[in-house]
Amino acid sequence: MGGLYRATVIVTDLNPQGRAVADDLGDNARFILLDATDEAAWDAVLDEVLQHYGRLDILVNNAGGSAGAGPFESYTLDMHRREIDLNLTSTWLGSRCALRAMREGGGSIVNISSMDGLAGIAGMASYVAAKFGVTGLTRTLALELGDRGIRVNSVHPGFIATPLVKGASDVVKERLHKAIGQKSLPQRCSLRLMNRASAPARPCWSMAGIWPGHGAKWFRCRFSSAATRSACPAKRLTRE
Repeated sequence: MGGLYRATVIVTDLNPQGRAVADDLGDNARFILLDATDEAAWDAVLDEVLQHYGRLDILVNNAGGSAGAGPFESYTLDMHRREIDLNLTSTWLGSRCALRAMREGGGSIVNISSMDGLAGIAGMASYVAAKFGVTGLTRTLALELGDRGIRVNSVHPGFIATPLVKGASDVVKERLHKAIGQKSLPQRCSLRLMNRASAPARPCWSMAGIWPGHGAKWFRCRFSSAATRSACPAKRLTRE
């Protein structure tokens, strides 16, 4: 990684094609297959990381996706469970696994939520429910783990020009465009993510929301681990 951000990066994916990402990053990157919804698979990846590198400083929980937009009544229970597992359970499993490596020396966990983890969008009930869950999980873990030197943050991208979005149906694209506006680039989200991950660990949670479009808006909410465990009141929200 260039600039001020230098690290050994472990790229994980259910798809073997993820190896190409690690190859693009160079010699300081490595690819490991991972089903992020499988607890045993997480444990195996962490064991391999600790065996080769001795530590884990940063975890980015980035597994996620959606079956697409549709009326609430069109979703089956299996479809709902799949989206909850892929977006929320994977984050829960990854965070719990990382704790095993970070409990002594601290670290940073960054959860990729979505702007849909702050506000709903019609036709994506299960996805929105999962992303709200990621937001709540982030708040809770930050309060619980902050005093142990583990910083927990969430990033909330909007409409990002990724292969997943590009491959979506015209109906889904139209819904996203109407709800959010123009797309933002993945690189922009990555820079924000690196900022969240590399900041000095302290007992604090902060949430950054990305609204791509004309004049992107950032909202941050901070409170210490000693603060109230209720939802962060609106008066404590600030805009950057």
